[in-house]
Amino acid sequence: MTLCLAIAMLASAQSGTIQETGLFKLQFIFGEWKATSTLHMAPNKPKFEISAKIQNSLKSSAIFVDEAYEIMGQKVENHIIIRYNVSDSAYRLWFFSSMNPDPMVFSGKQSSKTEYVLNSELAKVGFGKQPHRLTLIQGKDGFQLNLDVQYGESWSQMTSATYTKR
Repeated sequence: MTLCLAIAMLASAQSGTIQETGLFKLQFIFGEWKATSTLHMAPNKPKFEISAKIQNSLKSSAIFVDEAYEIMGQKVENHIIIRYNVSDSAYRLWFFSSMNPDPMVFSGKQSSKTEYVLNSELAKVGFGKQPHRLTLIQGKDGFQLNLDVQYGESWSQMTSATYTKR
């Protein structure tokens, strides 16, 4: 019985609650959101509306994001999982999309009081493999999310979205 209790205590200490990890700093994104997004890399830079639900999950050891939108006649659903690694003080993000069979994987840190920057492992999106950068910026009444892609030495903005509470 003592061994089981010790294992349970160790598992609990390693996972931590949201208050004990960097996920606590992301509480401002919890809730139901609507967003206006722009696809910067397409002709005429089309805008589209996103509906999102963001909540803590897995006993507060992860954040789940579910998004849905339609762009250029195609319905898209995304599921995102965010975790925090206490050992290196870094966020990990897995981005699953109905438009891509493979998830994009990001990791990064808080870069300022209101900004988080996560960089991808090489991801296959479109042609070839390019690094991606996801920037989350906390605002007064919501947040901004930018997705950039690197071509050679320069970064280009793919999408930007401004989220406000529903």
